[in-house]
Amino acid sequence: MEVLLLHIGINAESLAAANVVTESEIDDVVGSVVDAVVKSSQSIFVLDQLQTNQNASFQQLGQRIRSGQASTDERASFERIQKDRSRIERKNKRYFESLTFAMESALNESQVLILKNLQSSLQWNVPVYYRVVERTESDWIRLRNACQQEERAMRIGEIVDTETSLVLSAARMNQQVRKARERIDKQKSVGQITESLENSMAKWAASDE
Repeated sequence: MEVLLLHIGINAESLAAANVVTESEIDDVVGSVVDAVVKSSQSIFVLDQLQTNQNASFQQLGQRIRSGQASTDERASFERIQKDRSRIERKNKRYFESLTFAMESALNESQVLILKNLQSSLQWNVPVYYRVVERTESDWIRLRNACQQEERAMRIGEIVDTETSLVLSAARMNQQVRKARERIDKQKSVGQITESLENSMAKWAASDE
């Protein structure tokens, strides 16, 4: 269950950022995802295993085709595996979309928006609290560079330059960012959300036995 929750962006830090902090809220989120898993007629792990089993043959056949050594049967096999992999990828996508929809049904609009923003900004590699709001690509690049400069300055005991300081200050002044950072810092010091999440996963796992 933890793996599935992580895949749709649910962990203690993201829940804190989205203000999903009470035990009942967290239990509702986990319970909704569990229900969706139970109702689904497919298992993501079975699909993953099918794809894993095909990987070696797919790569070998691909190499033979690229080298011009593949027979007609090998080319046909490659095309068949390629179609199977595409089918599995589509099923995986639909599966996780159903889990995400179930998770969102347990939350309010503001919480859903923050979690969506977190998922859509994974590639920028900045602290989670900065990712609770939408930004343009150029803003993300400036913020990412500023975070990297700050990290480097702290590591070698220097002070960040004026431009970096202004970028970070502007980002931190955002009310949503500030509140998310406060909740995340509290979660890290107290661990209440982690405990509630673990308890909820354990409870639902036990009910499925």
